[in-house]
Amino acid sequence: MSPTESALSSKPSDPSARATGRRGAGGQFALALYILYCVEIGMFLLVVPWSEVWESNFLMAYFPLLRPLYVNHYVRGAVSGLGVINLWLGVSHAWSFRLSAVRGTAGR
Repeated sequence: MSPTESALSSKPSDPSARATGRRGAGGQFALALYILYCVEIGMFLLVVPWSEVWESNFLMAYFPLLRPLYVNHYVRGAVSGLGVINLWLGVSHAWSFRLSAVRGTAGR
């Protein structure tokens, strides 16, 4: 098998060409940014609907007829629920990242 065929094959013949399952530095950095993004968005969506910022946003000036919808506690709760989901995603990814890092160092 030629090197090109080996690189394109889904079953490479060279054992060193197989994926080890470890992320490179770029993948770890991207995952860390994704975790921070999820946690930040989650905290924002969890807190802002219940703050003064929510009631004085620019949408109130442009669409005053929708004010009852914006200040509705069910809508605020739904937005906060999205924040909880984002926080859960961030924490679960951080937990799996931590576990993969522990397994990666233990196998050396």
